[in-house]
Amino acid sequence: MRKTPITATTGALCALAGWLALAAPAAAAPTGGGTDANDSSTITVTVPEATKVPQPAARTGIMGSEDGICHQYNNGFGDLCLWYFQDFGGSLIDLFIQDCNLSDDTYITPGGGQGQTVANNAESDWNYDLVHTARLWTGANCTGTWGDVAPGTGGNLSPTFRNNVEGFYFY
Repeated sequence: MRKTPITATTGALCALAGWLALAAPAAAAPTGGGTDANDSSTITVTVPEATKVPQPAARTGIMGSEDGICHQYNNGFGDLCLWYFQDFGGSLIDLFIQDCNLSDDTYITPGGGQGQTVANNAESDWNYDLVHTARLWTGANCTGTWGDVAPGTGGNLSPTFRNNVEGFYFY
């Protein structure tokens, strides 16, 4: 799979940042610099296929969150999956509900990293949600530097985020 870096003009980025600041709650307003959370280099890996399941009514409740399966629902919603190693290796955790404190979550599937704390221990990701962008944060409570994982994308985390993600939310 070849990842294509996203480029935009400064004006478009400022407009997007202004819109996000208006749309997000004050507590969730970006405080650090934003960037693409994934490494822009070309990698060739096989992304684990999502399990198709009936759609949830909304992003509430646990649903299939944290069951070790990366879900993609019929309505396009899906999990953010984080892997302990690069190239989708080692143990994974699947997250359907935003979590701004990953220090109380552990990797759940068999493989390297199983049982380890998720916060500051992720090296690759995939956003199985086809509707919402996942915003990753380097600080607890969704603070610090943020980076986005566009719908249906992912890869190896960039050096800024590799082993440095402490929270995320969908928007």
